Amino acid sequence: MVADYNHAVLARLRIALTKWEVREKEFAATQPRVHRRRSSRVIAIPDADGGRSTQFTRQKVVKVLL
Repeated sequence: MVADYNHAVLARLRIALTKWEVREKEFAATQPRVHRRRSSRVIAIPDADGGRSTQFTRQKVVKVLL
């Protein structure tokens, strides 16, 4: 059961990454002078009170370089 769930999650992740790569290639083909750089940064997950917690997550950041 757990193996099936893990397989499904990995399959969906692979599909999402493939779609992202296709979009990047299409954008590069239409806008050759514009470069986008993908990165991620670590942000704190806020508490229920709105304060900082000890849990963190990654957030995707896309920078457009002209």
